[in-house]
Amino acid sequence: MRHSVVRNTFIYLFNIGTVSVLNIITIPIFTAYLSPYDYGMIALNAVATGVATIIGGWGLDNFANRLEIKYFNDAKKRAKCLGWVFVTNLVIAVLVCCVLSLLPHLFYRFIYQGARLPYFYLYLIPVWTVLTQRIIVFYQHYQINLQQASSYSRLNIALQLSNFAILIPGFLLFHFSLTGYMVSMFAVQLFYAGLIVFFWIPKILEFDARYRRYIRLGFRYGLPLHFEGYIAAIQNYLDRLLIAGKLNINTLGIYSFSFTFSNNYSLTTQAMNNSLNPEVYRRLDQKTDDDNNLAYLYGVCLFYFMALALIGFAFSLFSKEIIILLTNERFHSSYEIVPVIIVSLIFLDMNSIYNATRVFIKNKTRFMTLASFSSVFFKAILLFALIPLMGVWGAVIAFLLFHVFNFAIYKLYADRILPMKTPSFLSVIILLGYSFLYFIVQYICPFKGLLPVILLKALLLTVVVIGTLVFLKRSDSVLFGKMVAPIQKIVPRWLMPGV
Repeated sequence: MRHSVVRNTFIYLFNIGTVSVLNIITIPIFTAYLSPYDYGMIALNAVATGVATIIGGWGLDNFANRLEIKYFNDAKKRAKCLGWVFVTNLVIAVLVCCVLSLLPHLFYRFIYQGARLPYFYLYLIPVWTVLTQRIIVFYQHYQINLQQASSYSRLNIALQLSNFAILIPGFLLFHFSLTGYMVSMFAVQLFYAGLIVFFWIPKILEFDARYRRYIRLGFRYGLPLHFEGYIAAIQNYLDRLLIAGKLNINTLGIYSFSFTFSNNYSLTTQAMNNSLNPEVYRRLDQKTDDDNNLAYLYGVCLFYFMALALIGFAFSLFSKEIIILLTNERFHSSYEIVPVIIVSLIFLDMNSIYNATRVFIKNKTRFMTLASFSSVFFKAILLFALIPLMGVWGAVIAFLLFHVFNFAIYKLYADRILPMKTPSFLSVIILLGYSFLYFIVQYICPFKGLLPVILLKALLLTVVVIGTLVFLKRSDSVLFGKMVAPIQKIVPRWLMPGV
C-alpha cells in the first residue's frame, strides 16, 4: 500500500499539474471576454447538465464502482460484469436524452427562469452532455479504482490538451461569446468520449449471457442511490437557483467563478484522494480487525489531512493576489469567499477518507439516502434563511455548515458500524488554527502594498511548512520516512539538511 499510494500520487500530481497550468492560462482569456452574467448563465447550464445526468445515470456507476473493487484481482469476471452494466447505462442515457430533447420548456421554465437565450446550445447541449458524461465518468472511476494511474493520466492530459486546442479556437470562431464557449466545451467532451469508446471500451468489456443478471443487481443496488441523486441535485444547485432568483445572475456569476477558482485547489488534492481512497476501500474491505491495518490507516489519514490543510492554507493565503493578477476587475471581489469555500472542500475530502469509505464498504445505502435527505433539508433551511439576509455570503456560510453537518453525522454512524481511529478532532483543531492565521494576515496585517504583503505571506507559509514537517516526523517517524523517500531520491544530495 505504501509504495503504491506514493507512486500513484506522484503520477496524478504530474497529470494534475499539467491540467492546472492549462486552466490557469485560460482564466485571463475567459474573464476578459465573459462577464459575470455569462458565468451566471454557465452556472445555470451546469444545473441543467447535473439534473439530466442524474436522470440518465440511474445510480449504475455506483454499482460499477463496487464491482471494480470487489473483482480487483479477477479481470475476466470484472470485464463480463461491467460490460452489461456499462451498455445498460448508455442505453438509458440515450433514451433520457431523446425524451428530454422534446421537453425544452421543462428547463427553460424552472432553471433558466425565462431568460431569452438561443435555444440550441443552452438546452440541447446540457441534455446531450448526459451521454458523454456517462462514458467519461465510467472510464475515470474504472482507472482510479484499479489504480491505473499512468493510463488515467495520459488520457486525462489528452483531454486537457484537446480542451486547449479546441476550446480557444472555438471561442475565437464565435467572437469570444458565451455561444462559442458552450459549443466548444461540448466539442471537447465529444472528442474525449470518442477516444474512450474507440480505444478503451473494446479492451476491457466482455459480454456473456450468464452475467446478464448483473443488470438486475445493478438496478437493485443503484436505485436508492438514483433517488438520492435528486437530493444531491437539490444540495448542489439550490443555492445557485436561489441566488439567481432572489439576487441576480451577475451575483451568481461571481459566486460561480469563486467555486471554479477554488476547484484549482481541489485538483491539487485530488492526486492524493485518487491514490489513497481505493487503497482505504480495499484495506477496510478485508473485513478483519487487523490492528496493523487500522493503525496504519490512521497514520496515512493524518498525513493526508496535513497535506490537504497545508495546500488549502497556501492557496487561500495567495488567492487575493492571484485573482487580482489574472482576472478582469469585474471578478476581483470573488477572492473574499474563496477561503470559506476551500475550508468546506477540506471537510468534504475529510469526510470521504475518514467516514464515507467505511459506510460504502458496509453497503449502507439506506443510511446514505437518509443522510442525504436530512443534510439537504438542513442546507435548504439555511439557504432560505440566510440568502435574503446576507446575500451571497448566506449561500457561502450555508455551504460550509452543510459540510460540517454532513461530516458529523457520517462520523457518528461510521464509528458505530466499523470502528476505526481517525484524527478527526485533531484535524478540526488544526483547521481552525490555519483559519485564524489567515484572518490575522488578511485583515489585521499592518503592512500595505503588494510586495510587503506577499513577502509576509511567503514568510508565514515557510514557517507553517517547517512546523508541519516537524509535527509529522514526531508523530510517526517511520511513516514519515516512507512518505518522503521518493522525494529524497529526486532532490540533490547537497540540498538535504545535515549533509
